[in-house]
Amino acid sequence: MAEFVYKATKTSGEIVEGSMEGHDEKAVVRSLHQLGYIPVRVIPAGEPGAGPRFSFLPQRVGLKHLLALSQELSTLVTAGLPIDRSLQILGSLTKNPKLKGVVEDILNRVREGSSLADALGNHPRIFSKLYVNMVKAGESGGFLEVILSRLVKYLQSAKEIRDFLVSVMIYPLILTAGALPAAFPVRQAG
Repeated sequence: MAEFVYKATKTSGEIVEGSMEGHDEKAVVRSLHQLGYIPVRVIPAGEPGAGPRFSFLPQRVGLKHLLALSQELSTLVTAGLPIDRSLQILGSLTKNPKLKGVVEDILNRVREGSSLADALGNHPRIFSKLYVNMVKAGESGGFLEVILSRLVKYLQSAKEIRDFLVSVMIYPLILTAGALPAAFPVRQAG
């Protein structure tokens, strides 16, 4: 059995964090459901993101953060929580200060009467037009949870492609960096 770190919410909206042993993530999710929790995040204990983070480094909102936010929002909406309650929970779960501010702004706009898509559209550096328009279609068609699930799959494949391209580009960079000292020998004063 492996150990997993989880974040979940109760039906009352209270956030619960902890660790649990299980055969895999699905087993831990089932156990959390049996306890009456709605799992938001379940990751292996040794995986990056499971432990403490370096808070002194500048935080930005990248694809990894957007994917995590989308996964958690999809989970909460699929569990039947209203959008404003889901955003409130996400705001308290989010560790990235910049993303936390964005989620709080989106929550305020939704509470003022804006649609989720319109609130997301006010942050074009984080949410692409494709993302916003898909959410808009999901809201107008009444199938937002399906759209959020598809956006998660899209973001996962985009991250996999980006990670692959980065790994493909690292090898030539290493070879180039290794070849530079040989190409430009340093003369010693003698």
